[in-house]
Amino acid sequence: MEYWINLQYPVDKNQLEKIFDFYSVKGDTLTFHFHINGIDLTDYAIRGEFYDLNVSNRMANTYGFPQSAPEIVMDDAPNGKFTAVIAAGLTSAMQLYCQVEFNITSPSGVKSTIMQQEFNLKNERVIWQNEAQAILEDNQTGQNPLF
Repeated sequence: MEYWINLQYPVDKNQLEKIFDFYSVKGDTLTFHFHINGIDLTDYAIRGEFYDLNVSNRMANTYGFPQSAPEIVMDDAPNGKFTAVIAAGLTSAMQLYCQVEFNITSPSGVKSTIMQQEFNLKNERVIWQNEAQAILEDNQTGQNPLF
């Protein structure tokens, strides 16, 4: 699922309270395209987190000290554009109601939360790898593991 988020800088109370009404299916790739008008994000650390009570999927750009390849990529830093990605499968074990949050930190250390939102996930149904996986034969007993 892809989301396009346009914000003005500085982010004010009205933007933080805006409800984006995010929905997706567990396990899907989530892509957030940000455009923050009025700020040059060159040399800014950008961090994000997609979390519930048990799972935390953290994202960062190169200035945000990622432990692996950066999950947040600058598309056009001088014009305030970046993309954040949650890879396929990372939300599979999450609860149906979770949160997503992003913040930016200037080179001088000023930190601003640009978005904090509730996120609704739906259960995924297609969890098999081939069409014959986990289909019970007549001579087997028990329940279908897909249910």
